[in-house]
This record gives sequence, structure tokens and C-alpha cells, in this order.
Amino acid sequence: MKQKTKKGKPRGASFADVLAHKRQMRAAVEKAAADKMVEVRSEIAVQRILWLAVASIADAYGFGAKRLDLFFRALDENTREYQRMAEENDEDYANEKLRLKAERVTGTQIRYLYEWEAAQAAGKP
Repeated sequence: MKQKTKKGKPRGASFADVLAHKRQMRAAVEKAAADKMVEVRSEIAVQRILWLAVASIADAYGFGAKRLDLFFRALDENTREYQRMAEENDEDYANEKLRLKAERVTGTQIRYLYEWEAAQAAGKP
């Protein structure tokens, strides 16, 4: 015989406990949704940056499909190398190696990988 489950508060719990639990659950669900939205927005931003890079390479150097294929192969290879370094060492090591390579190939001194790091160093919020 199937036992009926009773809706309502659990035994020994006060109504305030039930409300607090519901509030915690709602907050957890909202946080998970917000985290997912941040992830989706980040992925969209990365995709847009990649499109801008590809369009800029094509505009500046006249790259077509064949040369852009070489670019994407190199991007894939560099991405795998970055992931390997991050797994074998750590992310800070991989980031520093990436910064050094970017500095070498651009001929520009790169002190910070991220704008927020530069802003922190300059004392800006």
C-alpha cells in the first residue's frame, strides 16, 4: 500500500525554518541561473572577439579561407598547448607563458593579461 506523503512542514521544524529553507533554495536556484547567464555571456563575448580578430586579419592582410584555415589550426594548437601547460603546471604558469609569447610575437611589452589587473596596478577601482 502506497503511503501518502504529507505536504506541509517537516516534524520538529518551525514555520520560520520552513520559510528560511525555501528562501535558501530560491537563492541557490537564482545564483545557479545567474552563474549560467554569466557563462553564456562570456562565451558570446569570446565568440564575438574571435569574429572580430578573423575579420581584422582578413581586412589587414587580405586573408581568405585557406589562410584563415591555417590561423584556426594554429589557434587550436596554441589552445591545446595552453591547456597542457595549465594541467601539467598551473593556470598562472600557462598565463605567464601566453603573456611572454604574445609579447614576443607582437614586439610590445605586455605587463598585464587583463585590463582589471592594469586598473588595479594603476589604483583605479
